[in-house]
Amino acid sequence: MIPMKTVSFELLAGEKEVYRSTPPRVWLAVAWKLIIGILTGAVMTYLLFTVLSPWMSRLLASVVSDASGELMTNILFLGLVPLLAAGWVADDVASVFTAACILTNQRLWVHGSPHAWSHEEIPIQDIAALSFRKGALFIRRRSIRKIQVFMFPDARQLHDAYERMIIPDGDE
Repeated sequence: MIPMKTVSFELLAGEKEVYRSTPPRVWLAVAWKLIIGILTGAVMTYLLFTVLSPWMSRLLASVVSDASGELMTNILFLGLVPLLAAGWVADDVASVFTAACILTNQRLWVHGSPHAWSHEEIPIQDIAALSFRKGALFIRRRSIRKIQVFMFPDARQLHDAYERMIIPDGDE
């Protein structure tokens, strides 16, 4: 078995923590994500099965026998689709426990957003623009063209802390 690499935040030499954002880890948030994820997965499985299974069965029956086509369709829509939905729900719940965003005077350290396994360190000098909308941080970097999006419930407070750090009170 391959051991998973754990990622933990450690301050570098001369670095000070400015703001720390962690999502709420209360049982209600976890239960909400589980219930909504399971319901969404069940509805999507039902819709995909009812809409696409007759078409897929006919398509596969033209290549293999009718019974084999029906079996492969059932395996796809009643086996693989729910398995993928369960993986999506597990990732969403795991991100509640792993998510953290820490702003220091040298970097922005993000773990667990948008996926439980994702990890990003962005030097402050590489941030061209940082904005927020509806619980999301939008970061445009100087080194890459793509805008990065990180979801955190207190994105506004993190944005305000970043602005206070970049633009001190006397320099406006």
